[in-house]
Amino acid sequence: MPRKGKGKGRKPRGKRGWLWLLLKLFIVFVVLFAIYGVYLDQKIRSRIDGKVWQLPAAVYGRMVNLEPDMPVSKNEMVKLLEATQYRLVTKMTRPGEFTVQANSIEMIRRPFDFPDSKEGQVRARLTFSDGRLETIVNLDNNRQFGFFRLDPRLITMLSSPNGEQRLFVRAAVSRICWSIRCWRRKTVISMSMMALVFTLSGVRYWPT
Repeated sequence: MPRKGKGKGRKPRGKRGWLWLLLKLFIVFVVLFAIYGVYLDQKIRSRIDGKVWQLPAAVYGRMVNLEPDMPVSKNEMVKLLEATQYRLVTKMTRPGEFTVQANSIEMIRRPFDFPDSKEGQVRARLTFSDGRLETIVNLDNNRQFGFFRLDPRLITMLSSPNGEQRLFVRAAVSRICWSIRCWRRKTVISMSMMALVFTLSGVRYWPT
């Protein structure tokens, strides 16, 4: 009677076993990253809604109101404009610039949010005579101003207690949140595609 072996050896793990192991590792990896994505999304939203994101406080100088027949000369007005951070140029192209002629000054006033209303940029001509401001004309429609105010000079920006100037950039934060949401959707799609591939190849991708 032939001798029987001590026992059959265990069959080596087949290709499907390795695929199943890789799938489990992939699922664990994806789940961990999905959890981190949710955490990061919530953290960004909490920082936006909380007190961390605050617009910096700007400190401005006094506003200057101009009226026809004011006792101010052309040279005095040039010094006033330069003190208000206007720039003397030969040809105006942008707000905050002015030119000087024989008896007049042309300027592009910067847009500014005044206490009572928000005003856009204005192209104006200030005409002087005998040491007085004679007329203020809107160069866009040739109408005369009875009252014209200059935007004040920006003195400084108040910082936060830790010395940072926090600027709120809504578009950038929105892009970050949008990227996180897209990444989470792509993660779910990747899991579905992997499950479909293993199903078509005959590998069980979920425990029975």
